[in-house]
Amino acid sequence: MVISSGDQVEHYGNFVNQEDEINFTPENIVTLFVDEIKRIYHSRIHSAGHALDAALKRIGLIDRLKATKGYHFSDGPYVEYDGDLTSQEIENLSDLLHIEMKNIIAEAIESSVNYLDKTTAADICKCDVSRYPDSIRVVYVADFPCPCGGTHVDNTSELGKVTISKIKFKKQKLRISYLIE
Repeated sequence: MVISSGDQVEHYGNFVNQEDEINFTPENIVTLFVDEIKRIYHSRIHSAGHALDAALKRIGLIDRLKATKGYHFSDGPYVEYDGDLTSQEIENLSDLLHIEMKNIIAEAIESSVNYLDKTTAADICKCDVSRYPDSIRVVYVADFPCPCGGTHVDNTSELGKVTISKIKFKKQKLRISYLIE
């Protein structure tokens, strides 16, 4: 469990050390340092995946696509969707996404987080949350809601330049690969 208050984030959980050289007890206080440059970079990659959802919504395709997989790492980030698109829609998709991603970035839309009950989260996010806990962390990037526990940009201008690097559609699966600069 993670609890955030201002600049302080508290992590609760269990520590497992296979070598048993270090034994923590609940009374131990541990200080953790985060590589700020790397965290910001990964926040941008991760948030760009969410911004793709918002861009698809803006061009009118998100209701026909269901995000099924996201890979938000520097060695080839992508989002994968199930759905059906025409060959004309696929042919125009890269250009339309580039335009909408530029717009989303230029608009500097604030990101936000809400904790919602399952019924509300399912209704707002339009996804199956049956395997989630009773309180679900819903992140809004570019005003698009998604259950997510990741780290995100404060607003879409922080994404920087996002390039759609590849679009692949095969067997009702659409994979949109992207890069950030």
